[in-house]
Amino acid sequence: MFDLLDEESREFLMQCSVLDRFNPEIVSMVTGRDDALARLTNFNRHGLFINAVDADEQWYRFHNLFGEFLSHQRQRLIPGMEDALRERAVNAWLTTNNPKQALACAMEAKDTALRVKVLLNHGWYLFNHGNIRLLSAALKTLSDDELYSQPPLVLLRAWLAQAQHQYNEVGELLEQGMQEMAARDITLKSTEQGEFDALLAQVAINQNHAERALELSERAFEQLPSNTFHSRIVATSVVGEVHHCLGQLSRALPLMQQTEKLARQHEVYHQALWALLQQCEIDTARGAPHSGLEILDKAETLVKQYHLEQVPMHEFMLRLRAQVLWGLNRLDEAEALANQSLDVMSYYDTTRSLPAYTTLAKVFLARGELDKAERHLDQCEKLLEQEECHLDWRANVYMAQLVLWQMREEQDRAALWLKTAETPATATNHFLQLQHRNLARAHFICGNYDEAQAILTHILQVSRELELIADMQRNLTLLSAVLEKSGQQEDAEVILTEAINLSTSTGMTVCFYLDRVYLQPVLNRLSRQSNVDQLVRHQIRTLLESMHQNNLSRAVHFDETLVEKLLASDSLPEAVRTSPLTLREWQVLGLIYSGFSNDQISSELDVAPTTIKTHIRNLYQKMQIANREQAIAIADRLIKAIHF
Repeated sequence: MFDLLDEESREFLMQCSVLDRFNPEIVSMVTGRDDALARLTNFNRHGLFINAVDADEQWYRFHNLFGEFLSHQRQRLIPGMEDALRERAVNAWLTTNNPKQALACAMEAKDTALRVKVLLNHGWYLFNHGNIRLLSAALKTLSDDELYSQPPLVLLRAWLAQAQHQYNEVGELLEQGMQEMAARDITLKSTEQGEFDALLAQVAINQNHAERALELSERAFEQLPSNTFHSRIVATSVVGEVHHCLGQLSRALPLMQQTEKLARQHEVYHQALWALLQQCEIDTARGAPHSGLEILDKAETLVKQYHLEQVPMHEFMLRLRAQVLWGLNRLDEAEALANQSLDVMSYYDTTRSLPAYTTLAKVFLARGELDKAERHLDQCEKLLEQEECHLDWRANVYMAQLVLWQMREEQDRAALWLKTAETPATATNHFLQLQHRNLARAHFICGNYDEAQAILTHILQVSRELELIADMQRNLTLLSAVLEKSGQQEDAEVILTEAINLSTSTGMTVCFYLDRVYLQPVLNRLSRQSNVDQLVRHQIRTLLESMHQNNLSRAVHFDETLVEKLLASDSLPEAVRTSPLTLREWQVLGLIYSGFSNDQISSELDVAPTTIKTHIRNLYQKMQIANREQAIAIADRLIKAIHF
């Protein structure tokens, strides 16, 4: 068909083939012809492998095979036009305000100078609109001289690492860039130095060096002119983060709100998203998680409006919502969001999936599904071995591990962890508070009640002074468990009453379930006291009812601890004492009790349906029963016997 066309038409099509999609305006600029619309319409009418990609037939593309054929013909028959066509195509995309297509087209050109031009003039626009992977790919194609002779590109590369959560690499990239530029006798202008200092301030706050971050931010403000909006926005954000880390939430919040306003005004949407996420964290720390969720609704609108779905910060948004919902004990929603965040991070470095796996482990711990929690924590340990992570991420992993060891009464593992555990110098923010709480929990597991109480008393005082309401409630809850276990029942009741009173306003209840073994007796005693406030009494009743249901649901996943309690029960059928069930048979019994079908049990335990039938047959024989109804009745009697 191509050979049947006249020479002019063949050349026109070959010239068009430098474009993966096109409209008459773009084609006119690339080919230099005024009759582009008529030709495209004619070719489309005659079915020449040109497809309209919109209803108005303004945009077209070649059939994939025909497009490849035309590219081959272009390079074979008119090779001398290749560079000129590429440059025309890039300029056409830029003229029509589409730098993303311009850079993608420049990536196909042999001459890297073309993509350097696009990166220098439009790199920050693309960065601010979330084109992270395209920019990263383009920068990797440049030679050292092309990269390091242009300070804006050195800075852009480092910002791309920051945007992809590669926090440990940002400082190294900046240092390498400084050395390479110095070797080429390139001196930074004052404005450029200010831009570098703004990012160095972000690096410092990533490394938890608040004072250094504040110093660099202030220096950046002095060097940056008022119209250098991107770096000034970053510097404002860093100052807000510094105050956040120092526990000065009332100063941090307005700075983050200002950052969001400026970022929206100058179309720096990823920075606006970051500011919203910081606002959510601040509100949650102040004990207002529902306000935090409303802020996340704004963040989600921003993501959809500006197509930031595959930006790594979108994963942070999903993960943060999951964490807030987990604290509110909305576990199903938290689990779904954690899985969504894993999907987003599948495009990037797998080590960045650590917080999502941690959240999933915490969800299963709150449900009492210890086997599932352990599987996710095994994944977390592997990821921790691959790269050093921020204390915030590590502390959350440690917290989940310690809760698991506590539930399984594995004192040796907690004692081993204590030997190498880091002790932060301060406790002014959520992750420092969490790590101190981890230390207290480890001592608690090991029976070092005085040490645990001392740590919790200290960080409780700090959280009171700084009005870190969420951490105050968590500290009170764990302290009550420690006091109860160490025989200080009256003090445990006083402390838990304060925690419950806080929960009536915060709505955060998951912390009560993590230590329910110790807190349930305290709650039972409080429920019988006549001097308890009505609102607190209602919350106590709600917690006890929920814990009862939660305890029943643990039958779905019998672990060794629960089986030991069942075996010690006076209600255990004599037939089972004579012919003990295997752990797998106990698990099957729990799933039958919870209403699972054979296929669902097979899926839940990840074994073949025929194997499940064998387990059920053995179970029935050992328990001397004939059907599911009898199995459910026995399981119900056993579970109620050990919990009441």
